[in-house]
Amino acid sequence: MSKTIRIRLITLCLGLTAIAGAYQYSAADAMVSAADAFLKSLDREQGSIAKFAFDAKERTNFHYVPDANFAQTYGYPRPGLTYIRMQAHQRHLADALLAAGLSPA
Repeated sequence: MSKTIRIRLITLCLGLTAIAGAYQYSAADAMVSAADAFLKSLDREQGSIAKFAFDAKERTNFHYVPDANFAQTYGYPRPGLTYIRMQAHQRHLADALLAAGLSPA
């Protein structure tokens, strides 16, 4: 193989690698798209239940401990939007958001 052909092949490979890297769709991109679709599907009431202000204390209280007596223990009902209050298409979008952040295994 001649030197010119080798240089052209190397240049082509490097160019294709750069292009592939530039258009890589990351997990973060998938999560942002899924979250945006889910939030856009909510009506005003659901949105106010599902979202917290960035500086809200509840925003960082994201653990889930199954507790039938949550309201009695903590003094307030468990916050957030439940599946029961969502329409079928909203549940599907919520599941897609979870799937975007989890590995397939």
